[in-house]
Amino acid sequence: MVMARSKQLLINALTCWNMLHISQRIQELSPPERGQLLASLPDTSPMSWKHINFQQGGLCRRV
Repeated sequence: MVMARSKQLLINALTCWNMLHISQRIQELSPPERGQLLASLPDTSPMSWKHINFQQGGLCRRV
């Protein structure tokens, strides 16, 4: 139980850190650069990654 909660806390902390960093970076960009970055987020955001499996102890899964 503690291990599962610790793992979830770590996942949440990493996601939060990444989103804060991305938000700060977006504010620093010019409008054309901002559009490019926002267009690339679905491919680069951890929220859309399907190859990381935190639930079963492995880092990769077959698609």
